[in-house]
Amino acid sequence: MKPIKNIEPFSLWMLRIGVLLFLISKYTYVFKSFDYKNINYIIDAVTILSGILLFFGGFSKKSTLTIISGLCLCLLSLYQLYPLFINDKSITILLNTNVYTSFTIAATALLFAAKGNK
Repeated sequence: MKPIKNIEPFSLWMLRIGVLLFLISKYTYVFKSFDYKNINYIIDAVTILSGILLFFGGFSKKSTLTIISGLCLCLLSLYQLYPLFINDKSITILLNTNVYTSFTIAATALLFAAKGNK
């Protein structure tokens, strides 16, 4: 069976919207307070900004905004995985849902960094 290539743009927009809504729902506290002295707050704010730029990069004719925001979002998601693996060196870390969500966001962002707006 051949793949349905006509729905690829629709599926990419669904991924963009899904990433944006997920990041907004996960990091709602960023909108409620402003704590610029906390490094985790700044990382979370840049993560949301990258998700917003990933969404708006889809409206651009050039792929630069999508590629940069996708790469930034991928690196930030992988950075958020790092403390989880350092603090818990057992196999039970694989049962943590934060690992799955960060890995999924990183993989989706890497897809947009590799593909751009094609």
